[in-house]
Amino acid sequence: MNNETYSIATALLRRRKTTKILANVEQPARLPRETCDRYDAIVREALAAAGWAPFHFSRQWQGLSEPWRATILWQDACRTLAANFTHWFHDVKPGNKLPAMLSACGALVLVTVIPNHAEEIPDSTKLEQVNFEHTLAVGGMIQSLLIALEAAGLPTYWSSGGQLGSPESFRRLNIASQERLAGAVFVGYPVDDYASCEQLPGGNRSKRSPADQWTREFTDLPRV
Repeated sequence: MNNETYSIATALLRRRKTTKILANVEQPARLPRETCDRYDAIVREALAAAGWAPFHFSRQWQGLSEPWRATILWQDACRTLAANFTHWFHDVKPGNKLPAMLSACGALVLVTVIPNHAEEIPDSTKLEQVNFEHTLAVGGMIQSLLIALEAAGLPTYWSSGGQLGSPESFRRLNIASQERLAGAVFVGYPVDDYASCEQLPGGNRSKRSPADQWTREFTDLPRV
């Protein structure tokens, strides 16, 4: 075993945390072009690496085996979406943080899952199992992306996405109706402009339980 590599990997897993970065929609964070170019390349590399996450069933949709797709919105697209958010989506409640996060992030990665349908798998039990496996695989892919970005020093927030997973959003972003949003990953780029932005931690980090409280171990099975 390479102890150094193991230590780095486990440290990354423990270090990864949610960071919500919010900016004023009227005064969005404007990141320098050279900064965006540098970190955009890292996001692409991290996403390509995350694509090596395991999946059990080959989806075979559009000639690809992966049960996921990824749509990246770079800075300008994020700012345009933020500015038009309440015009394009009509169910936006006061306090919705998505426009503020779009006004601050360096990139947004929308990761979707592609469920199978009854026409493809008539057996309902098998269909449920396969789609459950697809969902687990996409979750693993997103976690891999988060860890890779953490290693690069980029703050992230895995959001359920709200309106970003709506038919209207998919229509504007040319995402197929067969896809379902599994996660909207907001990626912050470390720049001075974030000094004027609000940064919020995730709500569940302090609620973590010791591993021995949710782990069961057996050296032998009880006899009945």
